[in-house]
Amino acid sequence: AILDASDLTISDTEAGFSGGGLYLDDATVTLSDFELNNARGDETWGAGIYAHTSFLSIENGLITDCEALDYISGYEGGAIRATSSSELDFFNVRIEKSSAYSGGGLSISSSTIATLSDFSASNNLATNTAGTARGGALHVGASAEAICLNCSFEQNIADLGGAVAVEAGGLFSDEGGLY
Repeated sequence: AILDASDLTISDTEAGFSGGGLYLDDATVTLSDFELNNARGDETWGAGIYAHTSFLSIENGLITDCEALDYISGYEGGAIRATSSSELDFFNVRIEKSSAYSGGGLSISSSTIATLSDFSASNNLATNTAGTARGGALHVGASAEAICLNCSFEQNIADLGGAVAVEAGGLFSDEGGLY
């Protein structure tokens, strides 16, 4: 599936499993001037956007108030969860006020590569009752890679890595970041 859209707003959505706003499976999606807000999901991987073996490009985006409602049970990626060799390419994207078990803002894993330029994540929360929540803003799982250029991570909260948490085997690079 291929989707190319601009000036798109998605609001007040909910999913029973994953991808309250967008569910991408083997898809190519290019978005510009994009806004996603108030996405919810029970037992949700990526309450806002779930990407599996997909390419997602966002230029000029705001993703806010996304919540994995049952995040205590281990669901990751409040705003976005990308996995299984997905590729993310974000320019001038803000993720705010989102929450999940780990990766309150963004969670990537399983050979996913995320290139984040002029990216901002603020006021995101990763929490669980075990005290092992990782990455308030960004969680980089084993074999995943995040490349940040001029990224800002402010006022994010997690048990481990309030801004960024990188698991063994994950890669994270940063140039010009603000924490």
